[in-house]
Amino acid sequence: HGVGMSQYGAYGRAADGHTAEDILEFYYPGAELTVEEMPNVKVHLHSGTGTQIDPVDAPSDSDADNIEIVDGEGNLIFNHRNGRRLTVTRVPGGFEVRRNNATGTRNLCIDDQGADLCQVDELRFRFQQGSPTEVDVINQISIGTTDNHYQWGELAVYARDFAPDSTMWVVLEDLTMDQYIYGLAEVPASWPDATLQTQAVAGRTYAYDRIVSRRASSSWDFPWDLYSTVDDQVYHGYDKETGSFGANWTANVDATSDQVMLYNGDPITAFYSSSNGGWSEDSGYVFVTSLPYLIAQPDEYDSYQNPNASWTRDYTGAEVARWFARIQSVGSVGNAVVDVTVGGNIGESGRKDRATVTVVGTDRTREVSGNTFRNVINLGVASEGGGLSRQVLSTLYDVAVLGGEEPIGSVDRVSRSGQNVTVRGWVFDPDSPEPVQV
Repeated sequence: HGVGMSQYGAYGRAADGHTAEDILEFYYPGAELTVEEMPNVKVHLHSGTGTQIDPVDAPSDSDADNIEIVDGEGNLIFNHRNGRRLTVTRVPGGFEVRRNNATGTRNLCIDDQGADLCQVDELRFRFQQGSPTEVDVINQISIGTTDNHYQWGELAVYARDFAPDSTMWVVLEDLTMDQYIYGLAEVPASWPDATLQTQAVAGRTYAYDRIVSRRASSSWDFPWDLYSTVDDQVYHGYDKETGSFGANWTANVDATSDQVMLYNGDPITAFYSSSNGGWSEDSGYVFVTSLPYLIAQPDEYDSYQNPNASWTRDYTGAEVARWFARIQSVGSVGNAVVDVTVGGNIGESGRKDRATVTVVGTDRTREVSGNTFRNVINLGVASEGGGLSRQVLSTLYDVAVLGGEEPIGSVDRVSRSGQNVTVRGWVFDPDSPEPVQV
């Protein structure tokens, strides 16, 4: 989207000697770097019919693989100490927690009197802080993360109260803000300190703003503050902390502890993206509301070691026509697209989110927004097995119709029989292998 901070731009600025405060001031002009008391964080990991919890292998004299299973009121259900996998699934009225044993599986919810202690709407799994635990989804039903390790907070599972009602939410709770930022997998931890500090402040500010606004909203009734995906920010937990240069990342998080960007005393909406193509965009053009600290401005550093600072994609007219025909709300333009023009509401940066793209096909012409045009192509590429290398990476694009050679051909014979006239000949379009409509 190109709004706010460019991560590659921050990288280039740090490499050129800019401090984190300099970088933040450039990308969020008018906002003030401030120390604030931070709330704890609740992160949605995934949703599905169940989840698997794997404690790490630990020495026999250690409590590192100990997990307490409690209900929503904190009442102990079971003290799991043998380090084996726990499988948690939804059952009518609550949950089932099973542990693999040498003789099979045991339902840990059943007490010595045969009562089922997991007929509840919420279960919590308290693991030892600093001891990583792997959490995997079973039958994922929505966007989320899985197969990651976590070493802070505690795991909570909630009965999902709408269809499909046989599913659960899995949430990591009671994280301090810095523990949350430790696991933020947004930039390589090998990048310069000033870049990492800038990212830590931007990520913390983004989280702080989302937490404050969602907790105050009567329409937000989910048991978490943030998603662990690009719906908010990519959170990988322990795997980020202990990955390559992980200690470098956590040290820079600590160096900025409790630092956030405020505007008129409130946390800013600290949007950022991987790259802005050399020019950031006004938030009002991309996200409806113009904010004084999210403006359109040139960014000379965005191209620093950036493999996607510029890119080119080539498509045939037949491909684009095929992809338009896939989307019912857009509609077919015929066998091939013969021309594309872009005009209208173009952003100050040159982005085409709200521009009008006119697509001329062999049968008809369609007008779509620049954002829709991009989405049609990307969905079409993905439907045919293509990846990012064939997709349009942003709305900062220009369209050129290449080749454009006129079809050639010959009328070889014209004959008449009664009221019928027959024309025979041939035609060839150098730009397309598709049949040509005459």
